[in-house]
This record gives sequence, structure tokens and C-alpha cells, in this order.
Amino acid sequence: MDTRTERTRRALRDALFELAGERGFEAVSVSDIAERAQVNRSTLYQHYPDRDTLLAETLDEAATEAGVNLEAIVADLEGPTPEPVKLFMAHIAQHRDLYRSVLVDPGSPTFLARIRAKFSALIGAAVSLPEAAPPAGVPIDVIVSSVTGSIIGMISTWLESHPETGSDEAAEWIWRVALHAPGRME
Repeated sequence: MDTRTERTRRALRDALFELAGERGFEAVSVSDIAERAQVNRSTLYQHYPDRDTLLAETLDEAATEAGVNLEAIVADLEGPTPEPVKLFMAHIAQHRDLYRSVLVDPGSPTFLARIRAKFSALIGAAVSLPEAAPPAGVPIDVIVSSVTGSIIGMISTWLESHPETGSDEAAEWIWRVALHAPGRME
């Protein structure tokens, strides 16, 4: 990607973060983002099909910049909460208001679909491990969907109802639920 394109995309992402922090994501329009980034609306649409895609890519980029790499999780079933899970939850805590606005009703369908797909891939890989022992007769995709939905629900509930709880503790909650998914109950 050339530097001008990267600079424009960075300006759009920064504008979205700033505006969403000031007003909440739902109150931010494409025109607001373009104006703050000092570009035309058509420029925004050259880079992103809509503001939800801009949001999803902005949050992905911010997570990557924060060092989050959920794909690097090695499921040590006896070990502590992996560092990528802690980093991800710290990233969410840093942008708590924005994540709350995209995960809780009405939320962002584009972002929810993207995060659901990421979690599903990770959970699917973990449930497919020989030591996972999923319950007989329950399709793997049903287990994956259940655990993925639980994790997204836990993050949403943490953001909404437990703001006093630190990100490390919330990461521990999520890790315990993921480890004790169907087929891993002790």
C-alpha cells in the first residue's frame, strides 16, 4: 500500500476513533468521519464500503497495534490465561465505550460478524483437538457457536455490568468458560 493511501486510511480510522469516543458510534455519520479526516465522502468510500467496515477494520488495526494476536493462543489446558487473551481484553478495556456501543444493542452487525468469525475459527480449532472430547451426538459447529456466543456475551456483560472489574480478571473469566466448554466440564 502506498504511503498516501495509508495516510488517508489512518486519518479515517483516527477520525472514527475520536468521534466515536466523543459521541458514541451510533451518533457518527460517514459525513462526520470524512469531515474530521479532512477528506471527501467519496474518498472514504474508495477505501471502505461503509462506516461499519471502517469500524471493524479500525478495531482490528488497533488490536494488532496493541500486540493482540489471538491466533497465537496455544491452549494449555492446565496453564494460566494466555497472554493474547489478556492483551485482547486490555485493548477492549482501553476502548471500552466504543466496544460497548458495537457489541451491545443495536451494535454493529459487520463488527459482530467479524468477531464471531474470528472466535469461531479459534474455538473450532480447539474443539477439534483430540483432548477436547466433545460430547457425543453434539455437532462441532453447535459447540463452536455456543462457546463463541458465550464469549461475546461475557465481553458485553463485562462492559455493561462490571466496569469495576479489570481486564485481566475478565480475561480469566473468559478463559475459564472457553476451557470448560461442552466436552471439557470437570
